[in-house]
Amino acid sequence: MADKVKLIIEMPSAVMPEMEANAVIIPAVAGDVTILSERAPSVFALNYGLVQLLDANLKPTAKYYISSGVADVAQGVIKLMTGRVLKADEITKSEAEAKAQDDVFYQMIVDRMNNKTEKYC
Repeated sequence: MADKVKLIIEMPSAVMPEMEANAVIIPAVAGDVTILSERAPSVFALNYGLVQLLDANLKPTAKYYISSGVADVAQGVIKLMTGRVLKADEITKSEAEAKAQDDVFYQMIVDRMNNKTEKYC
């Protein structure tokens, strides 16, 4: 796995800086998909879930919670379009629980922190 894959996360109000990883796991509606640089061009519908950037040993280096969206994969670049994104280490379980009552995005975060993998689409 010599080449890295690039990840670009776009939201309606902003585009996050481009990131690189050896592999990226995305929460596709049909199930989590690991994207490598050699992957054939693909388009995925995304569920609420966790995007994980992986190093050469396939260990997570960064994690992002996202709302549903679409991922377009071509030539080693993942363009992920979503309504919301939050870096996993920027929220605690108690903060997510406080916001979860009225917001399915934060309920998904609480469920993920409790190792539940509900579908939200």
